[in-house]
Amino acid sequence: MTKEAEKKELSSDFINMDKLNPKYVLGEPELELREVSIRGSRETLDQVAFVKALIDVSGQTQNFETDAQIVAYNQKGEKLDKVDIIPQTVKAKVAVNETYKSVPIRPIFEGDMPPGKAVSQWKMDAESITIYAPKEILDNIDEVRVPIPTSALTSDTNKLSQTVSLPTGVRHGTVTKVNIEVQLGPVVSQKVDNVEILFTSNVNDPKPSVNGLDQAVISLEVFSTEENIKEFKRENLRVYIDLRNAVVGDGQQLPLFIEYNYPKSGVVYRIVPEKETITVDIIK
Repeated sequence: MTKEAEKKELSSDFINMDKLNPKYVLGEPELELREVSIRGSRETLDQVAFVKALIDVSGQTQNFETDAQIVAYNQKGEKLDKVDIIPQTVKAKVAVNETYKSVPIRPIFEGDMPPGKAVSQWKMDAESITIYAPKEILDNIDEVRVPIPTSALTSDTNKLSQTVSLPTGVRHGTVTKVNIEVQLGPVVSQKVDNVEILFTSNVNDPKPSVNGLDQAVISLEVFSTEENIKEFKRENLRVYIDLRNAVVGDGQQLPLFIEYNYPKSGVVYRIVPEKETITVDIIK
């Protein structure tokens, strides 16, 4: 049987990722070659969809260089054994990085509080976590949230244990579970009027305008215990509309987002706006 030859672009894959410490992040491989020769029957060559260098990362903890085996695959990702590949291996250099940051752990109370009750204070045995991920992922994470079901708050003093779920893209975290104590007390409320609505994430440069002056500000009601309400600071409140995915058009109902910058841990407010959306015109 006559064999034919042709050139094929070479890409790469990491193998044995389960044997790499999840704290480490791998850089883009540098291959000594970007093209290889493949030989085989015409029928076999026609089946070759891509050729990859398989880089074994088992146990790596620092930058390394290795000889990676080169393998041919068909369109289904199945290995093709009847193809001669020249060369059979290629030198690959890989950077191994340990990128991490420490962020606070914040409990998020999900559901309705017991009637007439609010959180007076909470305490956790771990208030921060070190997370490991590529830098571009870490740059977008400011906290790790732990959901607390309010259905579990059945008395004035509650002790819970919650699993810490890592954000998407995070490979490792130093805290897997937190123990939290939640104290409840009688609920009171306070109205906050004329809070300015901000516009953020204006990356596509749309120009928003609101329909009527009453749409540019909003009133809120804040719920907590009497002691916590006395500590509430209007300047720590931020109400905004995210224009990241905004499109040009009139009369659009956009959701409001509310953030409160807590100066100390252990306090939580339930903040309810008088309306959940405002009407906005988006122009270029």
